[in-house]
Amino acid sequence: MKVTVCFGRTRVVVPCGDGNMKVFSLIKQAVTRYKKAIAKVRVCIHPKCTGSIQTGVLAVTSRVTSC
Repeated sequence: MKVTVCFGRTRVVVPCGDGNMKVFSLIKQAVTRYKKAIAKVRVCIHPKCTGSIQTGVLAVTSRVTSC
């Protein structure tokens, strides 16, 4: 399974394996891939809150699974 994470106009794809990955790990990998995509060494990203997708709310302790 793969998840597309959007940082403004920049989108990164993060592989999530069988869906057993926690949202926190997904965020860390997405930030790492974003930094590589924009080719800047110093980028600080501080998530203020979790976002919602359709009717679900994400928590950093949740697991990434497909519906």
